[in-house]
Amino acid sequence: MQHTASDLRAQLNSFNQHILVASNIMSSTSNALILGDDAVEIYDPTSDIAQEYPIVGGAAYTKARVDNTDYPKSFYIVYDKTHYGTREGMATRSALVPQDPSSGSSETVVTNFPIVSCQGFDVRDPSIILFEHPDFTGNSMQYRSSRRNITSSFHPNDSWNGVSSIIITGGTWNLYGAKNLKAPLLYTLTKGTYRMKGGDEVQSVERIKM
Repeated sequence: MQHTASDLRAQLNSFNQHILVASNIMSSTSNALILGDDAVEIYDPTSDIAQEYPIVGGAAYTKARVDNTDYPKSFYIVYDKTHYGTREGMATRSALVPQDPSSGSSETVVTNFPIVSCQGFDVRDPSIILFEHPDFTGNSMQYRSSRRNITSSFHPNDSWNGVSSIIITGGTWNLYGAKNLKAPLLYTLTKGTYRMKGGDEVQSVERIKM
């Protein structure tokens, strides 16, 4: 069975609620993103799929699913632009490719756009996922515990433009406008998805509850 990709935020919210209810039965196996008809297995964030996994004839991948492998990813986000939807200065189309909590694999997601880049996340434990651009695009970082300086997590050559959207898979988190968990306290957030206003001010995050 195949599904057509729809609004990413709605997909994430639905998936987030589902995994929190079913977290005790999430597969203990790990997962990779499978593109096309079992053509490519991707294990890590890939900013330019066509460059790393070219298709003969220059076609593009438009189907994806999650399958069991040796890498811990519970869902992937796929984008129609390189660098996770940020480098072309145009609107980005994206879709969620989730793990099935009972089997560890997923049904095939059929997108109405070419899959150009992707990044995956392991949500078997409560975490906060920070994205530098709105709508869950751009560089991201996932934490399961407090972080006193979020910018230190990114490679020196990466441009980091602050926090513009967030996924919280569990727990309660404080977001601070200074490093080392110091005031001002900007937000206290629980499970859900968030579009940030003034998120560039976030410098550190603190997990305060499971």
